[in-house]
Amino acid sequence: MAKNRNRKKPKHRFPPAATTAAQPAKVPREGAPVDYRASHPIWSFAILDFYAEVGGWVHLSPDDRDQLLARFQRWEKMTWHEILAEGGKKNHLIDVDRCCDKSRERLEVRHLDDRDQLMSLSVTGKKRGIGILEGAVFSILWWDPGHDVCPSHMKHT
Repeated sequence: MAKNRNRKKPKHRFPPAATTAAQPAKVPREGAPVDYRASHPIWSFAILDFYAEVGGWVHLSPDDRDQLLARFQRWEKMTWHEILAEGGKKNHLIDVDRCCDKSRERLEVRHLDDRDQLMSLSVTGKKRGIGILEGAVFSILWWDPGHDVCPSHMKHT
């Protein structure tokens, strides 16, 4: 028992980071707002609408899938400024009130009807990916191979 009495008790020390985290000396400041147009896109599949009658991903063919994935890979190397400037007006915001009735109804069903605009990204010709752009994040919603979600009306026709 004499040995146990002579043994020093270990000192319990907290790492310095633990004590400074509990009482920070520095107060974080808000930085300047980040301009999403200088950022690379971030894809989100959280709101993907697979079964929509108009724009549902169930309508995606294997050939379209290959074109779409290749296009998204190319866009990842670009900034939003470059994507939106690409090809004139191919990639653009669209007003929800210009979308077809079925698309607007689907937004209501999905509780996304608080949006005023959607983003349309041209994959090839008429084929488009439709989603919601928030900052640099593009939340992918619909696949629109026939330009049916928001039909364009030619002038003077």
